[in-house]
Amino acid sequence: MSDFKEVVITPSDLDNKTILQTNITLERSCETLLTGIIYNEGCVPVEGAVIEVIAVYYRNYRVKLGYVITNQGGEFALAVTKNDFINYHLNIYEPLLKG
Repeated sequence: MSDFKEVVITPSDLDNKTILQTNITLERSCETLLTGIIYNEGCVPVEGAVIEVIAVYYRNYRVKLGYVITNQGGEFALAVTKNDFINYHLNIYEPLLKG
């Protein structure tokens, strides 16, 4: 995800306004951001869960891309390449350390 934009909002921008509108333009990217939340059986977000990310290509050729770990809210995010010929397989494991 190579393109990044930042917007700074000052107090004067908010004077006498209930809605602030701004335009942000990003370049088209060949990547996309996958996000999710991992829950346990009781529907409680799981901190520290490990997500293994595997790219699955034509004829089931698999490439392990790496791992991400969930935050306190059970959330994770990862950037992957958009490609009509790649599927992504996510294996989810319980936290390595329990506190």
